[in-house]
Amino acid sequence: MECDSMHSAIEFAKKKTEIFVPQQWATVMRMARRKDPYMIVPLKYGDIYDFKDLSKKNMKFRKEDVNGKKIKWLKIRWLRYTKENPDCILFKYKMDDEFREMKVSLTSTRGRSTEEYQLIKKYTSQQSISAAKKKDLVGLCKKGIIPSEYHEYYKSLPANINVKDTLAETDVEEEKNDSYQD
Repeated sequence: MECDSMHSAIEFAKKKTEIFVPQQWATVMRMARRKDPYMIVPLKYGDIYDFKDLSKKNMKFRKEDVNGKKIKWLKIRWLRYTKENPDCILFKYKMDDEFREMKVSLTSTRGRSTEEYQLIKKYTSQQSISAAKKKDLVGLCKKGIIPSEYHEYYKSLPANINVKDTLAETDVEEEKNDSYQD
């Protein structure tokens, strides 16, 4: 697949450099391919929209495609949306299958088309990290692990004691937990 070769090229390029701030990833990705460099579109918090409200109010969970065949949601491997056909989602179960089509037109409960929907932005400000994570990052700065030119970036990150880290446990922590259960 194309994305596999892209990921491989990025991983290879990453091995040749160190990354200290997230913005450096864009440079690594762009430079991962010399001929026809990858196009990178950096996103900010204001570029992210909340589709939950839209789907709850205006979209139906489809059980069948346009040909009346049952949709096996857990088996879908590829979804395609196009701006030319916004009320339609194309999908495949296998990469070499032909696309199948499902309608997702925005309709009211009485079957009439709804008026244009105004998307809501997901975030109104930069998201905070946990206070513990910020303390660890600033600690890496103080120890000299992160070069001094990046210290201000980490010191200026918004942090909140009410924010919880959402990443799953690392493999090392899982192994420790597993060994206690023996």
